[in-house]
Amino acid sequence: MHGPVFAADTLRVMTYNLMYFGSSTTDCTPTVNVQSVKEGHLRTIIPHVRPHIIGFQEVGPSSAVTLSILNNVLNTAGESRWARANLMNPSGSTIVSILYYDNQKLGISRQFPISSAVRDLMYYRMFYRQIPPSGDTLWLNVVVLHLKAGSTPSDASTRAQETAALMSYLDQLNLNENILVMGDLNMGSSSELAYSQMVNHTQPDNRLYDPINRPGTWNNNSSFAQWHTQSTRTSGTVCFSGGGLDDRFDQILVNRRILGDSAGIRYITGSYRSIGNDGQRFQGNVQSPFNGSVPVSVSNALYNVSDHLPVVLDLHINVQQGTSVHEVTPGGVLPCTCSSNVGGSVICDWSELLEVGSAGLLKAESVGLYQWSLLEPGGRVFQEGEWFVDANHNRHQVDTRDLPAGLYILKLVHTQSGRTKLVRHIQMFNR
Repeated sequence: MHGPVFAADTLRVMTYNLMYFGSSTTDCTPTVNVQSVKEGHLRTIIPHVRPHIIGFQEVGPSSAVTLSILNNVLNTAGESRWARANLMNPSGSTIVSILYYDNQKLGISRQFPISSAVRDLMYYRMFYRQIPPSGDTLWLNVVVLHLKAGSTPSDASTRAQETAALMSYLDQLNLNENILVMGDLNMGSSSELAYSQMVNHTQPDNRLYDPINRPGTWNNNSSFAQWHTQSTRTSGTVCFSGGGLDDRFDQILVNRRILGDSAGIRYITGSYRSIGNDGQRFQGNVQSPFNGSVPVSVSNALYNVSDHLPVVLDLHINVQQGTSVHEVTPGGVLPCTCSSNVGGSVICDWSELLEVGSAGLLKAESVGLYQWSLLEPGGRVFQEGEWFVDANHNRHQVDTRDLPAGLYILKLVHTQSGRTKLVRHIQMFNR
């Protein structure tokens, strides 16, 4: 009898500024920038690109708008694999960034807004659903952002504040895992401080890299014609910027682990591209003259959805290689240590849950009853119960003898404080 075969896989990542999708300005109103029309064009673009992860920017900050993308654009024509991340907007912006993903291949274990000077940056801790033979899962930490627009020194200073907040947050996580940052950077040059803070960051694992390694002054520079993403048209309107393709605002950056395939996910060389840009449209229109890089229906859709082009890259998934199965809190603390399938059970040591206060006594919010549940990544509960944790009672076990093999999430909720901890992903090998 042969064991399971674990084949390599490829994930396509896409970032796309949708230009006030479901939102409006004084001039660019919903009657001019019609959401249903844009949805129809997106239904042409998405099947052509065939992504698995999409980071959208400039989306209206309402559940109705973000669900409309899910239900009227992505999960249509018999498709049902797409899921939406949480809508997060603590800053109260009139436009937000949000992630959509192929739920058959990927899941989200944690999502959090990173506060910045203008708009929140969106952080997502994703995992690849197929488990390698090692029993470890593959992690992909994704940030979707939309930095401050404008060319004044004040605008550049604000962008620097935003990327400083991003890099500080990544340093706090201290993950040493795959990191991917995508979105609308609104920068005309790699020499801008905001960009330098990402690509010259002092922490090596969090330092970001341009996969195509094309630094320079991108704005109005024909040598970067192949990589420009804005604008899709030469003549502007109340909604669309004009001037043709002469800015490289939209980018996807990765860390060294993705470039070097040291954590199971690798950038596929040559896969980075601006959809609809054939390199022959410097300061020109994406639609005409004839654009042979995409079907005519797609170039028409790109012209009508936004003044930005989407950017994509492909990631090779090494299913033979796992990384860490722990869920790490922002401070980098592992809340527990668990061993899989020891005598038909999972044994967990909760010692590190016990927090010591300034007086040397255990904090009340860390001691006491914990409601625990064992779930699959999709949310279905297999087992649940209560554990009491204090200095003398910090080892508990879960009977796994009747559980099917697969990936599970062990979740804790402190009964008194209501604080939730997603503790760890555990791989079960029971047969």
